[in-house]
Amino acid sequence: MTDLLLAGWRVRLHCAPDALAEAAAARYAAFAVPEDGPADLTIQAAVRPGPWHGAPAASLLAAALEPDARGYRLAVAEATARLQLEEGLADLTLTAGDPLVSLEYFLRIACALLAFRDGGLLLHAAGLLVAGQVHLFVGVSGSGKSTVTALSPQATALSDDLVLLRPMNGRWMAYGTPFWNPETAARGWQSAGGPVAGIYKLVKSPEVRMEPLSAASAAAEVAANCPVVNGRPELLSELLLRCRALVGAVPAQRLYFRKDAGFWELIERGAS
Repeated sequence: MTDLLLAGWRVRLHCAPDALAEAAAARYAAFAVPEDGPADLTIQAAVRPGPWHGAPAASLLAAALEPDARGYRLAVAEATARLQLEEGLADLTLTAGDPLVSLEYFLRIACALLAFRDGGLLLHAAGLLVAGQVHLFVGVSGSGKSTVTALSPQATALSDDLVLLRPMNGRWMAYGTPFWNPETAARGWQSAGGPVAGIYKLVKSPEVRMEPLSAASAAAEVAANCPVVNGRPELLSELLLRCRALVGAVPAQRLYFRKDAGFWELIERGAS
């Protein structure tokens, strides 16, 4: 059994066989905490014995969740699962592919729904902590999140792909996650966090400049980068309200950048 603390939420992993439990404990060591309190979500993960075939684990993240009376269920080539948020329980049976990779994709789904249940968000963004504040660089795959992270050695990188957000004491806080792009090697201090100072929609460009986003455009950009939740019709109204609250509290801009660190001068100038 491994307990993870993700943005203040305690997620308890029960994995079988032992090889999967040991791999998960090693993979998430930066987020491990003593098993001495109630869990917000307990995930029972098991590998089904029998013939396996190679299945793309990424399809788990894109899987269609089906609502039922007590939560959600899903079934894809590599897994079947049921997630009961109100009870704080999830059952995951892994049936194909790499068990650890499939477990991680399910954990992303679970964190997105758990965060949303409690007023937060899982956001496609690079989170960079500088001078005690977090800057969020938002965009879909290929938009430059990993590039911005690599260009910012002065920052504490929370993630180059997915960051957890939650409102606390009148401010939006951002926290690191173990969910990084596969090719990223450096993951030090990924469990850090801090108040959000700015949101930047990434646009690759030969010039470096920023322009403000309207509240409506900023909320739409944020909502478009909230995986899992933005695919659930019954959650869209609340998602848009939450995104509007976020961009109402945190300035959002479109950041045109090239492959150098010059964009930080603009950010620092705007923060002064």
